[in-house]
Amino acid sequence: MSAEDWVADVNFVLSECVRFQQEVDRIGLSAWLKNASRSDAMAHLPHPSGKGSLLCGIEAIRRLEQLSNVAIRNSDALGTLTIDRVYQALRTLIVHRFIRDQRPLNVQQVQKALAAAVREAKRARYDATHFIPCRLASTSEPDQFSIGPVVFRSRAAFFARIRPQVDALAERGKATETIETNDWVRIESYYGAFDWIGEVRIRNCDPDISEERARQAVTAAIDILQVVFGASYTERMAVGGPTMANDRRVHMQLGRDDELQLSWSWRATSPVALPDLRDLLANSEVAFLLGSGGQAIEAIIDPALDRPISRRLVDAASWYGQAVREEFDAARIVKAVTALERLLMTEDVADIASTLSARGAALAWRPTSRFDFDEWKGRLKKAYGLRSQLVHGSLSPFDQEVHLRSDWCVWLSQEVLRAAFGAWRAVSGLDRRVLDSDLSTWFGQLVKNASQGKMNE
Repeated sequence: MSAEDWVADVNFVLSECVRFQQEVDRIGLSAWLKNASRSDAMAHLPHPSGKGSLLCGIEAIRRLEQLSNVAIRNSDALGTLTIDRVYQALRTLIVHRFIRDQRPLNVQQVQKALAAAVREAKRARYDATHFIPCRLASTSEPDQFSIGPVVFRSRAAFFARIRPQVDALAERGKATETIETNDWVRIESYYGAFDWIGEVRIRNCDPDISEERARQAVTAAIDILQVVFGASYTERMAVGGPTMANDRRVHMQLGRDDELQLSWSWRATSPVALPDLRDLLANSEVAFLLGSGGQAIEAIIDPALDRPISRRLVDAASWYGQAVREEFDAARIVKAVTALERLLMTEDVADIASTLSARGAALAWRPTSRFDFDEWKGRLKKAYGLRSQLVHGSLSPFDQEVHLRSDWCVWLSQEVLRAAFGAWRAVSGLDRRVLDSDLSTWFGQLVKNASQGKMNE
């Protein structure tokens, strides 16, 4: 959108206010409401007098929301404010500037209105610490560990950590004579249903974005655990959800002679026990990979950090984690391979399947690997082909090959992701801004070396 488009949108909004008011004046409010769509009837702006409202129609609201998005994207607040928070400020500012104060409708005045809306919305930003319940492992040893800025505590350790704040809240309630509620009971009722709680502090965001980023960060930490430890031990790792101890189901069918046949199934909702979690976390390779993941998560908790490779890793790990947790085989393949696409794609790629399979093979290959570079590339190209067939409709999601290849695609994705976590940390790609063109050049050298049987230097 150009600046002139912004002016046109504001002009449309103001014109709609006039049009709707003239229509109401002509036939009366009751008659207008009877014939109006529900969307138009619910769409209004604050009245310039400060009392009541102005009908404006749903299309005017949509344009103001789009202008709010423009305002954020042209500010230093991108990633820290919701569009709705800016919209709430802008809808009042538009009325005040152009109806109440009768300012000229031009590019300069509209730009000032957009900037003022962002400034108003910024007042809601602050640093906040969030506590996100998780399903990780049945063990409680160690009772605390960290993946970068995310701290995981066992249930007992979490209750010990949060109790002073809960007690302080209760004391403030007594002092102000507010209605007393048993917050501790509610905390125990929900958080107590989970073995682990993730804690993370989000910097300088409004409340909605802060909570969203907190969930992203804790989920990213779980996704990284799934990359490092593999799908078999981690498929039931998850953030939050219902406080259900297990999943019990019954299936009925009528067999021969209409005889009723019943079968029962039982599945735990919590993860299986990770063998020797304390020892796993102390393993040097695991510690290095988790350290890489933790470094990548820093780009989530601090919106001011511009780290494209960290964002790639977090996004790719998210797709992989979704693949691990997914029950539908076709969706597992699509998500696992999309993780690789998010990890390996750059703007200059033309032949996507060949380029991405070569890049993934170059990352996964080692002189000690069970497959050589060409074998890795062939396997990755096969996985990408399956994903393409599923997405474009040439392969049924219920085909037996889909079932046979599902775990295989998840494993391939894990191997490439693990290699990327190590490689990009080794070349200091996680703590700085790396241009897309520089990444493409790096991939090119990596592929060249791997194809010649040499490790990247």
